[in-house]
Amino acid sequence: MRIARCIVWVISICSTVCAQDQRLFKQQSNSSAVELLSTSERSELDDPLFTLVLKDHADAVNLKEILDLLQPDGDERRLFVVDERIKDPQDGQLRRAVIDFRGFRGPIRLNSNVMLSVSFNSEDFPTDPTSGIPAKRLRFVEAWGWDNHRRRYNYYRLDEAGSGGAKLTWKFRGSSQKADLLSPDERSGTCMACHINGAPVMKELLRPWNNWHSIDSPTNYLNPSQPVNVRWPVTTHPLMQNLTGAESLEQSIIAAISNFATAQVNRGLLRSDNTGNVVVRNGQVEVVQASRLLRHLFVTTEFNIISADRRTSNLHPIPEANETGPADAFAIPSTFFLNADLIAGGGPSGLDGLKIDEARAFLGRDPHHFVQPDEYKRLVKQSQVQIDGKPGDAHFCWLIPAPSHMDDKMIDTLMKRGLVTPHFVAAVLAVDLRNPILSEKRASLLRFCPDRYSFSEPANEQNRFDIQRHRDHELTKKVIEAIEAFTPDPGSTEAEFLAILRGNGETPIERLRQQIEAYEVEVGGRLAEPATRATELTRLYGLVLQSRRRVLNDPVLGSLDETGGRLLFPLPPD
Repeated sequence: MRIARCIVWVISICSTVCAQDQRLFKQQSNSSAVELLSTSERSELDDPLFTLVLKDHADAVNLKEILDLLQPDGDERRLFVVDERIKDPQDGQLRRAVIDFRGFRGPIRLNSNVMLSVSFNSEDFPTDPTSGIPAKRLRFVEAWGWDNHRRRYNYYRLDEAGSGGAKLTWKFRGSSQKADLLSPDERSGTCMACHINGAPVMKELLRPWNNWHSIDSPTNYLNPSQPVNVRWPVTTHPLMQNLTGAESLEQSIIAAISNFATAQVNRGLLRSDNTGNVVVRNGQVEVVQASRLLRHLFVTTEFNIISADRRTSNLHPIPEANETGPADAFAIPSTFFLNADLIAGGGPSGLDGLKIDEARAFLGRDPHHFVQPDEYKRLVKQSQVQIDGKPGDAHFCWLIPAPSHMDDKMIDTLMKRGLVTPHFVAAVLAVDLRNPILSEKRASLLRFCPDRYSFSEPANEQNRFDIQRHRDHELTKKVIEAIEAFTPDPGSTEAEFLAILRGNGETPIERLRQQIEAYEVEVGGRLAEPATRATELTRLYGLVLQSRRRVLNDPVLGSLDETGGRLLFPLPPD
């Protein structure tokens, strides 16, 4: 009898251990308790990481095993490396890797639908959580997956939280659903502190990728083909054979954001309670969450980082002081002056935009407007900017926060679907044109937008840009009515916006184009005139520093700097 009881006890213990191995947990924030994910909560997960790994293999905590479950074909994996110290080749450092996957796993499409993030060191790529060798021991994995059924991103983390440091366990860390509504306090310690809207984030989305291994900034110490005395020992690890430049990750992130933007717009439309389909009445669709969608047009919800195209500063102090200065003159990025990507359209971000080509070429055609190497070196020296407490500049010249692709893609999607007209977008951008991010004037106008209104989808691009369609659009009418009821003071931001919306003989797009042309003549004239050039360059560089400070000091955007203000942007000491 005692033997039988022992057998039952052993079986019970084995069953418990096996069950524990397969359990999936949840943790709301870094400081929250770790809890078991319920069966009903598990049923709400349907992204590639959950389906291929966590659903039946929550005990998979070895990185190689996780990768094999997601995509066993090693040639269909890619590894990208980013770090604010990426130009420092000295051994003994950590780097962050992003791993993405191509192709299919059965019927599941992997491209742009699942990514992992891990840290590695100069000696080895940690994969085994039980390894007694510190360089080989896996300590965490961060991951997201696109749930195509629920049209949202799910976030996960593999770490030791909740286990007393005894073992790694997987935790569900939240989804993108309603992420845009969270307050700064609610974001603290969560994945949504950085994934502000809930979508994937690549701060340096477009060329030339200041802190990434890329075609414009190859990292020799990560290149397996370099001599032994140049490359890090970790380059012999099989995963490093998949090292790829940020130029490839760019398009994957753009595709991921595109999926998200389409889902967000669809989520904001009135749907039938019975069928779930969008309700269409007399060719009209009703927007039921307008303020959430239109917020991207009026408010800076995220930012991207851009710099002068492929112009290295040769003033970067990492790993050691460099005072050479740029080798060539360069054009100041057009996105420094205005939201060129959205206004012009096209380019690598693939936006339709407003098709005002003058925005893309802003001050980029006349060499007299270019910044000369000695001028840039003087600006950096006089400003006393530092990186990590050392005098110097970023790797690429004129590094700035710029309008985010997340916001621009949302606006572009709203235009293409007909929720807003291009003329309405032009009217908003024309208010405070010269302040492309964090415009208090534009943000103050969101309160005039209705939370519900109806629209019809444009028949074609010509119809989308038709001025009469803009005048007849319910959003345009309701905003005009709301501002008129407010009775704005002459010369106020509200009065300016009202005048642009009404037109008064010119369309909002024409008004925006004229503003751009006048802006370029004004700034270009001061740069072309020897008597005013130095003063104008100093003023413009002062705006660079101001824009860096503004995003870092913002209670939400500041979380995108994970270096505590030391390494992301060059700034003078406080």
